[in-house]
Amino acid sequence: MRECDENGVLQFRELSAHDNLLLSHCDKRWKPAVRVIGQTMGFSDPRNSLGDGFVSSRLEHLIVSGQIEADGIRTSMRTFRVRLAKK
Repeated sequence: MRECDENGVLQFRELSAHDNLLLSHCDKRWKPAVRVIGQTMGFSDPRNSLGDGFVSSRLEHLIVSGQIEADGIRTSMRTFRVRLAKK
């Protein structure tokens, strides 16, 4: 993934660079996935805005890796809810 730093210099970052931001918008209670995705997009760096497709794919990765739980069918970001995985 490429992003510009505060000086406008192109930097290469890992795909997981925004996972902690995404996780910070989840908690132990169920929330609509679309809300978590929207909050993550809204709090991202305006110089390097995140698209819903990218954030949705990272959310899916966190679900598959067991860091986030999901309920419902994950065919659309509006059809399921998420919460932090119980440890």
